[in-house]
Amino acid sequence: MLGENMLGDKDKKTSRLAPGDPPCRLQSGPFVVDCPPGKYAYCQCKHSSRYPYCDGSHLGSEIRPIKLILEEAQRIAWCACGKSKDKPFCDGSHSARGEDSGSGSGPQP
Repeated sequence: MLGENMLGDKDKKTSRLAPGDPPCRLQSGPFVVDCPPGKYAYCQCKHSSRYPYCDGSHLGSEIRPIKLILEEAQRIAWCACGKSKDKPFCDGSHSARGEDSGSGSGPQP
């Protein structure tokens, strides 16, 4: 949603775009991106227009995003298939289902 930061907060002072070019939908491999330090929220409702980042689409439901604070820049392999047991990070679960292997397993140096 416009005017919201990566945590879905309606605070224009902290509003900024999430890094990378998010797929905006479920996909068969991770979304890997270099993330600058800051606050992030991983969408768990799977309705975000900026998936895997939360855009507040869950509001009014009991679903909440997974919040993450990065103290330093990191390469992150965000789960984009929705099946990871280590959300918000990719754990390779998409590979076990015969999908695109991509690269995975959480923050990367």
